[in-house]
Amino acid sequence: MNNDTEKIRTTIIVHGKVQMADYRGKVIYAANKFGLEGLVGNLMDGTVEIIVEGGKGDIEQFYKDIDIKNSLINVIKRERNDGLYAGEYEGKGFRKIVDEGETDQRLDTAADLLKKLIDVTKGGFGELGGKIDGMLEKQDKMLEKQDKMLEKQDETIEEIKNLRYDLKSYLDDRFNKIEKDVSRIKAKIKMAN
Repeated sequence: MNNDTEKIRTTIIVHGKVQMADYRGKVIYAANKFGLEGLVGNLMDGTVEIIVEGGKGDIEQFYKDIDIKNSLINVIKRERNDGLYAGEYEGKGFRKIVDEGETDQRLDTAADLLKKLIDVTKGGFGELGGKIDGMLEKQDKMLEKQDKMLEKQDETIEEIKNLRYDLKSYLDDRFNKIEKDVSRIKAKIKMAN
């Protein structure tokens, strides 16, 4: 048989932050992605046990996919034991073992977290509204100052234009006088020669 299509049964024990973090949900998703069958469940020591049956190649890919590290899940170590295909889960899909009371406890925890989130958003957005109002007031003051600066800038530009005109008139007069003086000097020099 081809090594990739040969069916096997694998038991995996996963260590790390893998309980109360939706790790089992990620395992189910990966198993379904590769068409594998079996089950996943929490153990009393804080680890997760996975029993999976299917093609050897698919199990290899599945094994890589369940090495998860994110903000909630942190797989530290995996112990793997490959065995002979038993067909025990054939036609049953892949499922999660849920301990008695686990669903109720998770729903209670989720409800508590949702209440906290609602309180934070109500309080947080209320404070945010006041902060936004304060920032808008500051922005209005800055715009007023900017308008005043632009007015002053316009006045300054007008003054510079006037000074330039005055200077041009003054220099024109001076150059005319200098030209007349130079002409008179030239005429006197000619007469002297």
